[in-house]
Amino acid sequence: MRIDHIVHLDDLLRTDSLRARGFIYASIAEPLRQAFASVVPDPSRFPLDRGLSPGFELSRFSRMCPSTWQTAYRGIPEPAVDYLLEHLPPNALVIGYEMPPWLRNALDAAKVPRVDLRVSPLRFARDLVMAVEVRTPADPGLSALSSRLAAQIRIDAGLMQAAVQHNGPVGPTPEGLAHVVFIGQTESDASLIDDSGDLVRIERYADRLRTFVGQRSISYACHPYAGAYGSNERRRIGRILGRTVGREKKPLYDLMAGRQRIDFISISSGALQEASHFGQRGETLFRPICPMETDAQGRYQFASFSDVTSPEYWLAVVGTGSYTGVAHPMPENLMRRLHNAWWGYADFYIDNDAFWRRVISRSLWNMIKRMRG
Repeated sequence: MRIDHIVHLDDLLRTDSLRARGFIYASIAEPLRQAFASVVPDPSRFPLDRGLSPGFELSRFSRMCPSTWQTAYRGIPEPAVDYLLEHLPPNALVIGYEMPPWLRNALDAAKVPRVDLRVSPLRFARDLVMAVEVRTPADPGLSALSSRLAAQIRIDAGLMQAAVQHNGPVGPTPEGLAHVVFIGQTESDASLIDDSGDLVRIERYADRLRTFVGQRSISYACHPYAGAYGSNERRRIGRILGRTVGREKKPLYDLMAGRQRIDFISISSGALQEASHFGQRGETLFRPICPMETDAQGRYQFASFSDVTSPEYWLAVVGTGSYTGVAHPMPENLMRRLHNAWWGYADFYIDNDAFWRRVISRSLWNMIKRMRG
């Protein structure tokens, strides 16, 4: 498969995650150059430089589409699709971070080779893992690589569980009905957009929520970036259940990996896919945006950050080479550190490591001593 150009396409109508997209494209720029010796967009000029042919105007494209990225998420008008495709250079491989359905469908219909990258919803492993959807004549060895990483992720879940239970309360698993934790999301999470372009709200699943919870205790785990929307959703859940729903204060991985039996529920949070790795139940009311364990079509495969930053990996993606993975185990926290994306893992990392607690306490003590003179 001949590759002369790399093009970076994602949700062109969305502006709230440009830094994350830019990080991914900058990370893979040099590996792509080494793999294909082709034209790769300058990551320092993203999003102005995406690798499209000269003449493409984002403002003109946007005027052809619905007014918001949410309403356009499932589909855009045919003239907008045609305008975008007209500006793809010849022999291009399109690589995008969190491609929306309208873009995936347009590229597939035009038989344009593409790769959709996103951070896997399983975020408790020794490092963040990528979920990769490949629409190229890829080397079959990538499926074996994904299976090995899936096995490693299950091992990492066991290690996290060992650490949390080692450092937590000593004793047998508490008896009785499982507590329920509702996992909240941000107000405009893309996974909440239905086929009509509407944002799903908890009221749509009121009956299922009441049946699932029953008379059991329930708490609400607020998304760290939800702001006032999280508090509002917690009150609305309380109205559905006819009682007050408290805010969950324990870190998510302490809940999942601890001894207490907990049933997790959410509209579509990716965290629900993590629960089963710890022997806990996860109930999705709507649907996951990136199914890793339950996707019958096998759309997404695992790849480590070391994999996607390897030239050999990309040669295997287009079927011109083979790749079995890096020779060493997945590095600990490599992508987390570079991307500065820790999410709930930061709580686990600090709370279950005496070294970091000592660093924090010593730093505080030194600050107090300096303040005292």
